[in-house]
Amino acid sequence: MTSKVELDSRLDPRIKAFFAGMDTGTPQPDVSSREELLAQESTPEAVAAYAQQVALFDAMDSEKIAPSAGLTVRTETFISSPDGNTVKL
Repeated sequence: MTSKVELDSRLDPRIKAFFAGMDTGTPQPDVSSREELLAQESTPEAVAAYAQQVALFDAMDSEKIAPSAGLTVRTETFISSPDGNTVKL
């Protein structure tokens, strides 16, 4: 089955290649309450999986992988429509 990532022509091919090797697992089932979800996400296995994901993203945050030369950082603010929420990017 072709994923949305594979079909998105806007994505850098390196990003596509990275995500192609990832196991996205099965979709999470609906939960009956916030407490049930928190219990699921607080298991030792879930905490370990989250720590592994954080370590992966931290490892990718380097000048070698994502150089900042020439990068401009700014904040844009706009009001969404029709709900009028203020959004900062």
